Amino acid sequence: MRIILCDDDEQILDQLQKYLREYHESAHLAQPEYAVYSNGEALLAPESRASALRADIAFLDVEMPGRNGINIGALLREKNPKIKIFIVTSYLDYLDDAMKFHVFRYLSKPIDKARLFRNFKEALYQISMEAEK
Repeated sequence: MRIILCDDDEQILDQLQKYLREYHESAHLAQPEYAVYSNGEALLAPESRASALRADIAFLDVEMPGRNGINIGALLREKNPKIKIFIVTSYLDYLDDAMKFHVFRYLSKPIDKARLFRNFKEALYQISMEAEK
């Protein structure tokens, strides 16, 4: 499993990684491969783009320098229709834009660990159901 984290806030990136590692440990699951980016340009750079487009799950901030999470999410969805995209933001103004490309979940900052765990579990379940088809 490959998970993308893209946020310009280093504390959020650290917190997400910590929570996701904790989730995998508590569920006795193998740790996934994490790809961490501080902006959309880095995620879409030629050296990381192919790997990013094969990700299973992406956590994207909306407001970042350069390309925003909505733009990146739409591109990821176009290239990889099965990817589960979580928008992680402090702004509710982008909810309609995010829904246009069918984000999996829209999470508010600060991140609520219990809510993240519930939603992440659902994403893993959907991925496993899709793999069985």
